[in-house]
Amino acid sequence: MDKVFLTILNMSLISSFVIAVVLAARLFLRRAPKIYSYVLWAVVLFNLLCPFKFKSVFSLMPFGATPISEDTLVKAPAMYMGAPVAGKLNPPGNAGNNSIPANPPVVTANTSSINDTPGSSAFSKENWLIYINWLWLAGIAGMLFYAAVSLALLKRKLRFATKLGKETYETDLIRSPFVLGIVSPKIYLPVGMAMNDLAYILLHEQTHIKRRDYLIKPLSYLALAIHWFNPLVWLAYFLLGKDMEMSCDEYVLKEMGHGNGNIKEIYSTALLRLATGKRLIGLSPLAFGEGSAKERIMNVLNFRKPSRWVVAIAAVLVIILTVGC
Repeated sequence: MDKVFLTILNMSLISSFVIAVVLAARLFLRRAPKIYSYVLWAVVLFNLLCPFKFKSVFSLMPFGATPISEDTLVKAPAMYMGAPVAGKLNPPGNAGNNSIPANPPVVTANTSSINDTPGSSAFSKENWLIYINWLWLAGIAGMLFYAAVSLALLKRKLRFATKLGKETYETDLIRSPFVLGIVSPKIYLPVGMAMNDLAYILLHEQTHIKRRDYLIKPLSYLALAIHWFNPLVWLAYFLLGKDMEMSCDEYVLKEMGHGNGNIKEIYSTALLRLATGKRLIGLSPLAFGEGSAKERIMNVLNFRKPSRWVVAIAAVLVIILTVGC
């Protein structure tokens, strides 16, 4: 178990560097289509879930695949608590050492009294790492339990939904549209949606299904559950969701905007109407839909068709960072 946790810890540290790189890249890509930022999160997801790394001369990593060794973990409590190191004595002249005995005791590294102290390697390996391992596993269990319970409650709420089409359902128990399912994803719509909004919202949700976002969402939550102790992974999880939604919005604008000069106003108004209802997103990590309505509306209103040089630079940057990370 120690080796498993050590592997996860190293993966989390490497992924933290990749997340920092992606966060910096998002600043340069703020005028580019959000699909490029969204693609970069796949690199983070790969580093969070795949324990195997590929060596390359083009790597941007400042460290190897195992920056943290098992020896570092074992010695961590002793270094933190400032415990005495086996085989050494406090130098004369320190506080509490006003006199030096004529025959000072000999301290060896293998005495049982030292190995039983809280700062020794034996104590650290047999106690500290065990507690950390169980705490890590408890966090994973709690995250997965929340996902299972919330999904069960959501499915119970949707069991009487009315089928409208091949993959579309309607119910009066929700306020916002979303996609749910992994093997056979379905679109769920609230009852009473305006007909002017329906075409845009359906295209948005169908884009999620077309791009297999319903697989990315649970994978990202699994990565979050495994690395729940890393705050950067939480930040990456929420930003991935935002970039996912905004890239779908931009696809809707591109597909529906031909011959319609007011598409941004119409679509942003539809998002605003949906945002006034009770939000369902967050009830289950496997259900996703509107999310971050304010940022999405601002992105829709400020959206412009990117120039070719912006797209070219964004594509080159994504390729370089994907290879390098």
